[in-house]
Amino acid sequence: MIGGDVTAVDAAMAFLTAHDVSRTVTLNVSGAFHTPLMKPAQAKLNQALATVNWQSGQFPVISTTTGQAFKPETLTTTLTDQLISPTRFVTAIESLGQQVDAVIELGPGKTLMSFARKTVKGIDYYHIEDIDTLTETISKLRGE
Repeated sequence: MIGGDVTAVDAAMAFLTAHDVSRTVTLNVSGAFHTPLMKPAQAKLNQALATVNWQSGQFPVISTTTGQAFKPETLTTTLTDQLISPTRFVTAIESLGQQVDAVIELGPGKTLMSFARKTVKGIDYYHIEDIDTLTETISKLRGE
């Protein structure tokens, strides 16, 4: 993945296309997330996250920054680092291995779910972006 200033990303895409890269996908995102261009937002995010009393969950949540399960004692730092760090999405999905039978993507768009589907096969994928898709997903997970 390539991320950063729009002009620089466009130049990189043009270079790749000119050098016979057969497929590139432009992601429509609202910011240069996971790049150093997000550095100005780091302090504010860290300050907000530091007020949260993080607890251990009932199941692991994998960080795309570290490729490991989040730990309450380092969660604020990991999420703050994630803002400017490249993601290791494939590593995170692959680390789930046979430990899960479903993946749920929250938020607008289905980009991550599409990547996950290509990476780990044989499990169910759900996408939640509004109350209707939440209700539908809950029903499917309950086998209704």
